[in-house]
Amino acid sequence: MRSNKVRLFVGLLISVVFLYLAFRKVDFGRMWEAIRQANYWYLVPCALVMFGSLWMRSYRWGIFFRPIRPMRMKNLFAALMVGYMANNIFPFKLGEVVRAYSIGELEGFSKVASFATVVVERILDVISLIILLGIVLLFQPFPDFIKTSGLILFLFAIAAILFLAFLVVKTEQTISFYRKVTGFLPGKLSEKGEKILESLLEGFVILRSPRYYLATLISSVLIWVFYVLFVHFVILAFGFDRMYGVPLLASATVLVMTGISVSVPSSPGYVGTYHYLVMQGLILYGVPDSEALSFAVVQHILTMLPTTLLGLYYFTRHHLSLKPVIEEAVEP
Repeated sequence: MRSNKVRLFVGLLISVVFLYLAFRKVDFGRMWEAIRQANYWYLVPCALVMFGSLWMRSYRWGIFFRPIRPMRMKNLFAALMVGYMANNIFPFKLGEVVRAYSIGELEGFSKVASFATVVVERILDVISLIILLGIVLLFQPFPDFIKTSGLILFLFAIAAILFLAFLVVKTEQTISFYRKVTGFLPGKLSEKGEKILESLLEGFVILRSPRYYLATLISSVLIWVFYVLFVHFVILAFGFDRMYGVPLLASATVLVMTGISVSVPSSPGYVGTYHYLVMQGLILYGVPDSEALSFAVVQHILTMLPTTLLGLYYFTRHHLSLKPVIEEAVEP
């Protein structure tokens, strides 16, 4: 309990620090003017690509269950929204476990197996984000140390993909290799790592069949294409393409910054970290601080509000009780 309070305090403190960094030099008049003059007709394509990404993410999640038991798309989507809602309003990023709990309740399925699929999906997201970062670094001029770090992460992502592929295809050989490499570690630590690998295998069971490879790859690419388009439509709404010559590549850069911001420990809803890092992504392309922050505020609302409302809707519609959900979420 004490450690949870410390984590919550640290998260809130980090959010406050990033909020200070974001707002310290902002001209609130220019910020409000940018928000007021934005062309909100672009919210229509924003909404379309956002729900396209959410639907595609639900579809990809369903692929992981197919070898065990097909899940209904409507329940996958509902559980995903409940998970996002939990991440937006609860601390400690409990949304992923809440999502696994929800699909388990809606489909009468093992919550442990469901959580394994969520873990594997997040691993794919991290790998995808690192690959996108590597691509952005190839075209966007960054300081040398950032470029070098990004390329190292890019190579790490490729190595991770190869390792996971060998883990699925050559399970015994890969685990044997792991034991040799970690032979110098204390016994309990090595055993814990091996149990994690076994848990990943439970989620990666779908990749034992090559017929799922293409569907996973295509759906993953489409998810990130939808994400980039969502950011780009918000950029068009603010007219940054006309005023500052912001290219499509900036959307990918902002998306990478968004991914980093939700990874940093912070308050529920990623307040502060989201605003500051998204703002910095646009500043790289010549957008002034005030306008960049107005963009970050609007994009944050567009990202958080619909998923939170939908999550609350599905939460109440399916009569999911808050207390057991949180208890289930905290336990893993």
